Amino acid sequence: MSKIEALRGTIMEAGRNNSTPVRWDFVSTFSNKHEAAVGESLGPEALAGHLIGENGEGVKVDHFDLQLDPLKKIVPNVSMHKPDIIGISIKIGALEQTDEIIRAINNLPWEDGGRPLLVLGGVVSTFATVDLLRRYPQAVLVTGEGEIATQMLVEAVRGDRVFEEIPGIAFINGEGKIITTHHRLWPLEKLHLPARITTKRIHDEMKGMVWAEDSRGCDFACTFCSRRALRGSGFSGDMSPKRVVDDLERLAKMGIHRVNFTGDDFGGNPERTYRIADEIIQRGIRMEWSVATRADHIFERKNTPEQNARLQEIMKHCVKAGLTGVFMGLESGSQSQLKRYGKQITVDENYKAIEALRKLNIDVVVGYIPIDYLMTVTELRETLEFLEKTKMGLKVTNPLSVLRVQSGSPYLKLMKREGLLGEQTEDLVFYEARFKDPRIELIAQLANKWVEDLYPIIYGLKWAGAAITLTKEAQNSPARNIESTLHTFRKLELSFLKSLVEELEKSGSIDQDAIDGIKKVFVGKRRILLGKAKSQLFAGSYGDIQTSRHLVAIKNFLVNRTY
Repeated sequence: MSKIEALRGTIMEAGRNNSTPVRWDFVSTFSNKHEAAVGESLGPEALAGHLIGENGEGVKVDHFDLQLDPLKKIVPNVSMHKPDIIGISIKIGALEQTDEIIRAINNLPWEDGGRPLLVLGGVVSTFATVDLLRRYPQAVLVTGEGEIATQMLVEAVRGDRVFEEIPGIAFINGEGKIITTHHRLWPLEKLHLPARITTKRIHDEMKGMVWAEDSRGCDFACTFCSRRALRGSGFSGDMSPKRVVDDLERLAKMGIHRVNFTGDDFGGNPERTYRIADEIIQRGIRMEWSVATRADHIFERKNTPEQNARLQEIMKHCVKAGLTGVFMGLESGSQSQLKRYGKQITVDENYKAIEALRKLNIDVVVGYIPIDYLMTVTELRETLEFLEKTKMGLKVTNPLSVLRVQSGSPYLKLMKREGLLGEQTEDLVFYEARFKDPRIELIAQLANKWVEDLYPIIYGLKWAGAAITLTKEAQNSPARNIESTLHTFRKLELSFLKSLVEELEKSGSIDQDAIDGIKKVFVGKRRILLGKAKSQLFAGSYGDIQTSRHLVAIKNFLVNRTY
């Protein structure tokens, strides 16, 4: 008998029977790196809704989020519940939090046979299975999407199923061997609505981002992305428009009127997208929403003019239904870099997509990975020129972004083939690597240091602005001042990067004195901007510090750090 089966047996001996509801408590971690960023943990909410939908009164589910409450407040609640299963959602960069949660759980005075089954899920569980099991050998890991696995774990606790036959899990058996089972996907046409246990608190108390699902997966295979490996399949739009809009309607009744869709490939089925928008309009739901999509869902070079006109008509219908923002992962303005990224999109398509969305007055934000390990200085210049030409430099999530080599991504295999792959990082999901061109390596080091230096204030400004938008105050002076400050930093970052590229192209090699001179100039300019931001913050130009945790994060950074 495996250790997991033995634990299941102790649960049964403690009084578990098929007539007693299985108690499942979810605990969500968050990434400390993001500081002021707050967002709903939709994964546990979706799984909780699934368990409730499948079992009715046969389960009792709760969800605790470390963004909302400290662990010292959560643990007594968990102890009082006496759960059969504790599920921890591990975010990237949250292993220390996970350690703390598990230590606290282990230190609780569980009655004989009453210790709960520990279940770990999320991206880390999927891509760092072996490392995570070595760290937490008593746990069951759910890999990939967890609807089927979590339901069968409930059945196993009831005594109706053995662990070895549950798809999509990993655990260590009694002989110390790691057992992994093949993953299976729950049909999205049968997907239940999320439980929405923490949603209103995230929205009301934290002014955080609320998520809704429209689809899952992506049919494309960008080399830097591990989404297909995570899901084990491509795009699925089998979730009915009715189900999508049912969730929006419920959120609206909760007083939430702004959401972000989680789909990686919104628009993967354009006509279905039209039906979702139409359903929102027909029901009269007042909801602002944003999506993430690809440029070729807005303009496709292989389409006929009539087909592209239809794509525009669909987006226009979405705007009528409440669409206000679109995130597009353009990634680069260099054609050779786009090819290396496996984007299957041309620079011209990116141009056309931006133009089309601007004509509809949609707020366009782009994901950009200007620096990667195999690029040339010429490619970096090309991708910066794209931002200048499209005037998108101020709408890039991070203009100094350096590609991260992720487990499960084709780019990892590419780096192995080039002999440039390094060691796994502490978060167990990414890898260190070497650059092919030492000039790009120098730029990457400077870019990473710059981002690290300013991370708290840049994210604080982003989320303070987003929180004001949520409260319908987007046109007031604090919102405009926050946006203006953020744009000023963006301009400085792009100018810094452009100066580095110009110097390296001119010299053809690294002139360290010249590089140090550029760095000194821009750090000096940055110091002046930070001083201005501090003055504006304390003058109330960004709003009342006491009522915004985002502004508190900025204040702590500006007051406690020498810059």
